[in-house]
Amino acid sequence: MCNRIVKTFIYTQLIVSCVFLWSGCSQSNRFGNDTLRQVHTFADERKNDVVIDYLDHESDDIRAHACLLLGSMTDSLAIAPLLHAMEFDKSEDVRAAASFALGQYQMDGLVNLMLRWLLEEKSDGVKQELLRAIGKSGGGKSLLKYRKEIPENLNDALAEGLFYSIRKQPDQLDLLPWLIELLAEEDDIRFYAASAISRLKGDISASREVLKKYATSEENVDTRAIILKCLSSSGEADAVFLNQLFDQEKAYLCRLFIIRGIHSWKGASGKSLILKALADTDFHVRETAADYVLAHADLFAVDELEKLATNEQHARAKYTLFEACLVRSDATAAQKISAILLIKYSKEQDEYVRGFILKALSADWNNLGFLEEECFNTTSILVREFSFEALLKIRSDKRFPRYAEAWKKTSAVQTLEEHFAKVIRDGIATYDVSLVALGAAYLRDTTLPGSLKSVYTIPFMDLGFLEEALEKMRLPRDIESYGELLKTMRFLEGKPVYGDLKPEYNHPIDWDLVERIPENQHIAIETEAGTIEAELWVNDAPGTVANFVKLIQDSFYMNKRLHRVVPGFVIQDGCPRGDGYGSTMETIRSEFTHRRFDAGVLGMASAGPDTESCQWFITHTRTPHLNGRYTAFGRVTQGMEIVHLLGIGAKIKQIRLLAN
Repeated sequence: MCNRIVKTFIYTQLIVSCVFLWSGCSQSNRFGNDTLRQVHTFADERKNDVVIDYLDHESDDIRAHACLLLGSMTDSLAIAPLLHAMEFDKSEDVRAAASFALGQYQMDGLVNLMLRWLLEEKSDGVKQELLRAIGKSGGGKSLLKYRKEIPENLNDALAEGLFYSIRKQPDQLDLLPWLIELLAEEDDIRFYAASAISRLKGDISASREVLKKYATSEENVDTRAIILKCLSSSGEADAVFLNQLFDQEKAYLCRLFIIRGIHSWKGASGKSLILKALADTDFHVRETAADYVLAHADLFAVDELEKLATNEQHARAKYTLFEACLVRSDATAAQKISAILLIKYSKEQDEYVRGFILKALSADWNNLGFLEEECFNTTSILVREFSFEALLKIRSDKRFPRYAEAWKKTSAVQTLEEHFAKVIRDGIATYDVSLVALGAAYLRDTTLPGSLKSVYTIPFMDLGFLEEALEKMRLPRDIESYGELLKTMRFLEGKPVYGDLKPEYNHPIDWDLVERIPENQHIAIETEAGTIEAELWVNDAPGTVANFVKLIQDSFYMNKRLHRVVPGFVIQDGCPRGDGYGSTMETIRSEFTHRRFDAGVLGMASAGPDTESCQWFITHTRTPHLNGRYTAFGRVTQGMEIVHLLGIGAKIKQIRLLAN
């Protein structure tokens, strides 16, 4: 029987490879051009000076491609050549690509130069890229000075640029009147204007009436969802209006965004809306509502919370409600609820559901011993991490000083703060990459509740255990944990804490494989809920697509489970550990392009520039804050409804290459 299964699997892979080879011959991609492949190879090797030389190439296409590649590399040596290309190149495509690349640097000092070019430029396509680049550089207020000189036909790029500017500097309330005007425009303009308003910090009540108008008339779901979030996050003044819309709204994303926006509400109006959301047909809405309940547990009675938790069927929402129940309970009630959760934990086989229960148990500090036992005596990677996270939640709880007082009655050997310092040190000493990363970050957190400024109570220079953990990390696979350790060691030594690490070049683009990938290679993602089909963008991200295809051919993604699902944002897959801290010993380069992260776009997860490896995601909705910051390498063509049905722990059975 086993041999038959193995043979069937081998035959299946052989058929898939043949189909792939056949489809690769049927539709070539742009990298049949040797020079284009050459410049991309130099960029992949991060030979910036060589790529810069291609800005003088005779081909417009090569020069434009070189500009885009320099936008992914963001080396300061490229700024002057890009400025020259933007000002003097005769090709509109090159000037547009140079504008995009300069925007990737997000430098305030470039704003005035780009504004001058904006006013002098003849090409609308280049002007659009300049508006976006000015926005990414934080030039929203500068654009405001020239608003009368910006033609209305550029309003789509203008609104997008204002969004980027506000995302970088969210206190630009001076832009609100302009954004309200842009809400009267259509399609993308209204989406970006509403998205910009949603990012503003401060009083946005001046936009309420206009937002209410479009909340009832907007047909595009992504735009309507953002408008509803703007309304709900602006305060409780429109509570009755939003309650009515919630009842009428058919799109779950819109109901979800209403709930996501009301986290600042504290009154009865918030509770009435949340109770509706907890009875919603969509589990993403119920999850989001449960998160609100946890943050506002004081609005609910213990028996009310227990009833809600008992009746909920979706695991994450259910145990978030139980966690709220524990937060609200006195000692006697907490003991009873913890006992219920411990019984459920003992019977549960699914490790992700066990993780939800462990998180809930962290709301009662009397479960400290059980959580430590699970953390340091399990053989399960997932249970170890979930337990450690639960322990850290106890240390972060605002009630921690109260726990510390109770602890004094049971232990004269050490304080609870000292006990947690040992727990974190022991966690790091497991050399499990997730515990190392989480524990190291906690050692430099000076905002935790308690009498000490930090959980680190070990003498100043006693960093030996951190150095030992550093030696155990393997690069580039464990780069996230390695980086957290270095940051903590520098912090404890009183040195500046630097940013993310960049791995050394270790995985060249397989151009032989790229040559066989059609320009719109299709794949089938088989899940428990159904099949999702997508196309891959090899012309935009050849290194990323080749790496992804190779992993598919190696059956790497077979039976992987979604380790991260953020309702209304993304589903994420591809972690070999199943907890988000897993990777491979090979990393690929970031490949940033003009591609937008609309709904259903495939993107690569990363821990910083050039750290992409095997983890990838699909967006639930338009997510413009990812544009130009993550590699977009494909999009869903069929089965988007399946994407919305998947929660944490859902299984990706396999990913197959399809004949085009």
